[in-house]
Amino acid sequence: MSEKINSNEKMLSEKEKALAGLPYLAYSEELINDRFKAKEKLYEFNNSKPVRIGTVEYQEGREKIIRQLLGSVGKDVEIEPPFYCDYVSFS
Repeated sequence: MSEKINSNEKMLSEKEKALAGLPYLAYSEELINDRFKAKEKLYEFNNSKPVRIGTVEYQEGREKIIRQLLGSVGKDVEIEPPFYCDYVSFS
């Protein structure tokens, strides 16, 4: 269910509420789908081959997945699997 802000503004989706820091229902279809997409990407990351940071193999593998997961990260970022989260960026 979406909550009305006021009569002149549109109703917020559960995802919009979550992003705004408002109470939301986690089991809306949109958020369920977002969590499933996150699980698929996390599975790919958590089962990726270990490689040395800074190599082309790292940049095309784990680093690429990290950037997909988080949206933006600094230079030479490294996260070791396993990594868990509920939602990802997909920007």
